[in-house]
Amino acid sequence: MKQLAWYYTAGEWIEGEDLVAAQARPGEEERKLLVRLGYEPRMEMGSWESAYPAIEVWFRPEKEPRYVLILSDGDGYERVFVDRLPDVWDLLARWVPVVRDAGIVRLLDDLTDVQRRPYGVVEMIARRAAAGAARPSSRS
Repeated sequence: MKQLAWYYTAGEWIEGEDLVAAQARPGEEERKLLVRLGYEPRMEMGSWESAYPAIEVWFRPEKEPRYVLILSDGDGYERVFVDRLPDVWDLLARWVPVVRDAGIVRLLDDLTDVQRRPYGVVEMIARRAAAGAARPSSRS
């Protein structure tokens, strides 16, 4: 049975075969699969490992679909295939505020959960900044 995914073009949504899933090897990790298919990471906001929304944009210039957007809701993810840059920007305009606002909620939750954190606000922000700086860039 074919796996299905969404394709977005000029404001229209169409469901079709998931061209990435169709080429996946058993047990292959998502990002390694995308690289093997010629995609390069272009943007990442949020984290798949968290319980909050996240988005990643992958691009390959050689053939369509040229863009794959990975939309995560904390419980799983969906691939959205897009051929044109204006459509990518349209989807980002819709999805980035959700990811941004979820990040703010997460930060506020961390700041107000006094019983779980044995450190102060400054220490928590410094720890997050250090963790972000130590995380390897997806473009390297």
